[in-house]
Amino acid sequence: MKQVLLKYRIVFIVALTMVTLIVGNKKDANAQDGHFSQYFASSLYLNPALVGAENFMTFRSNYRTQWRRVTLPYVTSQVSIILPVTTNVPGMPPRHEGGVGFSFYNDRAGDGNFKTLGMYASGAYTLQLSTRENHNILVFGLQGGVLQKQLDFTNLEWGAQYNPYLGFDPTMDPGEFTIQPTTINPDFNAGVLWFYNSEREFGQGKHNISAHSGIAISHLIPVNESLFDGQSQYLPVLVKYHGSIEFQLTNRIHLNGAMLAQMQNGGYEVNVGAYLNVDVTGNVYNPSLAHLNLITGLWYRYRDANIIMAGIENYFYTLGFSYDMNTSQLRTSSRGRGAFEISLAIRRLKEREKLKFSTPRI
Repeated sequence: MKQVLLKYRIVFIVALTMVTLIVGNKKDANAQDGHFSQYFASSLYLNPALVGAENFMTFRSNYRTQWRRVTLPYVTSQVSIILPVTTNVPGMPPRHEGGVGFSFYNDRAGDGNFKTLGMYASGAYTLQLSTRENHNILVFGLQGGVLQKQLDFTNLEWGAQYNPYLGFDPTMDPGEFTIQPTTINPDFNAGVLWFYNSEREFGQGKHNISAHSGIAISHLIPVNESLFDGQSQYLPVLVKYHGSIEFQLTNRIHLNGAMLAQMQNGGYEVNVGAYLNVDVTGNVYNPSLAHLNLITGLWYRYRDANIIMAGIENYFYTLGFSYDMNTSQLRTSSRGRGAFEISLAIRRLKEREKLKFSTPRI
């Protein structure tokens, strides 16, 4: 028991240190990568090491739309699929070695339809830290792909297109010949993840605590996102820390506290919150209805938004919905309206398969 408590103290100290470093380096700048309020449901966008944390084939998707009252809505989405890698030794149960995954990311912003498209392949290796299979694990992950930036000039107006007598004239030459509408660059990310007590099964009463802690670094090599010929503007490195700890209050009720801290180009973002899982059906005969969980959660993104979340899940799927309520100065222009987000995960489970994480699924 003392060893278990020591592990959680280490996780807490690491998390606190990361937040202190990020907040301590605060600057008046915003991260340039898109984000999800349900970051825990977009595993390959969060940390490539998470591709090694699933022991069954999993499909995930997120869709986010925001700021409809300010301009054209900003839309961010991602889809991914994770395939576990196992080895089979005669006379022994299959051993989980890691996983591979494929993901697609899309972000559209502003009247000029500035689009960011990313396509990635991920791989991870799982290192067992204890003799008990899948009980205490360290995962290393790498991710590589291409990142495309694209600007649609159709709805843009340039100063050179204004006629002093007629006003804006779209037939006039804007004179912006140095801008290229599309850039494509290679992009590489890496991450590491530690998790404990991955064999917890809902409703079985076998374990009462589980935890995870991970660090991810995005854009390991310079990504030139400038749309101007002959000029360079590199996408800053993005560093993320995420972690959670879950308590099994009863056989059917689980409480999870979680956080995400990330820093890019001197700007930072910190999300903290908690969610509650309630098993409303228990171990009924119908497997599609067994252990149906209702999920409710509250989150706070520092100096930006309050987030409410609700969802349902069982062994085969997770469906989550969240809404951001602006707390920043933007709430005046947005009339207090923030962002809607929906997430879906579909899992193909084998008989007697065990879950690794509390929900919303990490």
